[in-house]
Amino acid sequence: MTYLLALLFFLAALMGLASISQSYAAAKQAQAAIEAGRAAEIASAGNLVMIVTLAILLLAALATIGWLLLRPRPADVRFAPRPKTLAAPDSSTLLTLVLMQMLQNQRPPAPMIPLDEELPELQDDSWTR
Repeated sequence: MTYLLALLFFLAALMGLASISQSYAAAKQAQAAIEAGRAAEIASAGNLVMIVTLAILLLAALATIGWLLLRPRPADVRFAPRPKTLAAPDSSTLLTLVLMQMLQNQRPPAPMIPLDEELPELQDDSWTR
């Protein structure tokens, strides 16, 4: 009978240890769930801050664009004057410009061929070969 009592005591102790370990595991699981809830709360607060910041930046950008489009502008900036069209220069003006360019570049003048005469024929046709 002492063996039976010892076996019963051993089984009760074993059941007690299993119950204690199960309670400890449940407590740790509940603690992990609480920590996960805190982490989710912190993450949601961070998301809220990010959304509010982006909304403020979007409103600021829209306000800036609206201000740029609707601000009063001076009349001379809105409609720039168009350049005046110049008349075609006459032959004396063109000749003066060519002479000025030759003097600046110090080049000898190119031989001028009168337009009313025909071009002379080349005697040497070696350039065609």
